[in-house]
Amino acid sequence: DPSVFYGFGYHGNGVNTSVWTGKQIADWLASSSANNAKAPESLPMMVRGLSGRFPLPALRRHYLQARIALFRLTDWLS
Repeated sequence: DPSVFYGFGYHGNGVNTSVWTGKQIADWLASSSANNAKAPESLPMMVRGLSGRFPLPALRRHYLQARIALFRLTDWLS
């Protein structure tokens, strides 16, 4: 139903993020651009809709471990 708006995916930060999300949705609905199906440009890209599929999801843990190792290396070098 295109008339239903919702926020989701707070990942443990739901209390403060849900309030912010609710205000953003309410501001959007109160504006004249609410008739547009796309999210407003004022919202960060990461909260404008569902993300794409994760490539090779079985390797997700390995991607994360490699990224953490890279962060540790850059911290150590700086």
